Amino acid sequence: MNFSEEINLVNHLKHLFRRGQYILYTTLLDKSIFFIIFVILAHKYSVSEYGALTTVFVLGYILVSFFDLGLSSYFQRRTASNLSKSIEEFYSAFTYRVISYFVILLITFLYNYWDSNRDLSLSVIIVSSVFVFNTSWFLIKIFYGLNEYALVFKRFIASRCILISSTALLIFTDISLTIYSVAFFIAALIEFILLSVPLSKKVGFSFKISFRGEILKRIFSSSVPMGLGLFFVFVYDRIDILLIQNIIGLEWVGFYAVAYSFYKIPYIISGVFLTPLYTDLSAEFESNKKINYDRIKKLGLFLVIFSIISICFIFFLSDFIIEIIYGEKYLLSAEILKMLVIALPFLFLNNLTGVTLNSIQKEKLVFYSITVAVVVNISLNIMLLNIVGIMGAVIATILTESLVFMLQLNFLLKYKTILNQ
Repeated sequence: MNFSEEINLVNHLKHLFRRGQYILYTTLLDKSIFFIIFVILAHKYSVSEYGALTTVFVLGYILVSFFDLGLSSYFQRRTASNLSKSIEEFYSAFTYRVISYFVILLITFLYNYWDSNRDLSLSVIIVSSVFVFNTSWFLIKIFYGLNEYALVFKRFIASRCILISSTALLIFTDISLTIYSVAFFIAALIEFILLSVPLSKKVGFSFKISFRGEILKRIFSSSVPMGLGLFFVFVYDRIDILLIQNIIGLEWVGFYAVAYSFYKIPYIISGVFLTPLYTDLSAEFESNKKINYDRIKKLGLFLVIFSIISICFIFFLSDFIIEIIYGEKYLLSAEILKMLVIALPFLFLNNLTGVTLNSIQKEKLVFYSITVAVVVNISLNIMLLNIVGIMGAVIATILTESLVFMLQLNFLLKYKTILNQ
């Protein structure tokens, strides 16, 4: 890369960062508060109880992400390229989400019915909270399509203040996890209200219940491949939690969950660049049927360099950080984390290739690659957890992230006529 190319890369990164800086602030606020909350919960309750709570959250996110069916990503792209069509389609999409909530509740009841040891009340409250938070994310993606990043950040603050305040009070009380979980639900409702008001007043989106089959059919023809792709990403990303619980026990879920929370911290930076990039590429492809491939390659180089720096930092400081934050009882998580971070470069890159394929409306190819990854990931976890224990989940994660990147890069290179180089 010559000097002028380096200048262009820096300028492009600055342009994306200026627009995506509030995504960084929002993500940092969100991740930091949830991180602090779960640290407090890990200290407050036993490793097994912490593992049980993690399992309920994973169940909620799996169910909710499946029924999202790609609507969040679809509406970011749709709003960026055609606002009037986005408003027209929103009514039916929102009605579908309301209906899907009752299906999710039914599945939650059935899941708990088969095991009387599970806390039904905790599961219902947490799953409902996850659903409402996810619905807010649906609205957030619309704002991102409009390049309204600052507005989202300001409305995040109120709901997160409720969560962190209630968690601080938890230190001085002895309430159950079930009672405490109500705070999650209240915070989720407040966040949804704070986002829905400006969306309806400023932009014209209406939250009326209106179900039009032909509109949903049109939406789902494009969104479902994206949605199933994102769902399978989450499945291979978190299914190991459920497999660890059933194969080697809840205590190992606690150790692995702590390591995984640190593993995902560097990933926060990717949203700062990839979210505005997705909006730009979607609008660019809609108008020109081509996108600038050169800046995608340069952004990929930046993400790889950042991931390598993150690996070095985490590898040498993981023992110290985990002992300081979580205490000695979670030191085993540091050994898991040192291996897990090897997957970081592939995690960054396969998100870049996935965003690019979705922006050029090749979401089916993303879906195909993720489907293969899910099958491979589940198979590897089942086999390796039984053979090498918790490190089996780590190896499965590394191999799966690398497989997704190689498959999506191969798909992307087949569309050279679309990619301006």
